[in-house]
Amino acid sequence: MAVQEMDELEFIDQRAQMEEFMFLGLRMMAGVSEQEFYQRFGISMMEVYGDIIKKYQNMDLLCRRDTGRVALTEKGIDVSNSILSDFLLN
Repeated sequence: MAVQEMDELEFIDQRAQMEEFMFLGLRMMAGVSEQEFYQRFGISMMEVYGDIIKKYQNMDLLCRRDTGRVALTEKGIDVSNSILSDFLLN
């Protein structure tokens, strides 16, 4: 397999891992730890998902807590499937 193909496969694997990390974390009441995301992937959650997080913060569907976690609000829980679908990276 060519080096470029390996790089693409590694990116796809990491992308899938980031998506899964967000899906699983947002389904928990505690939410997703920004620090754990950075430790696991070497990039900040806001660099990858900042636009999406801000979009749903502005709609009062997601919140960034003082604890460094991103979580669904009570309103967000009701429409969580729509929100979670936006965390799929293209």
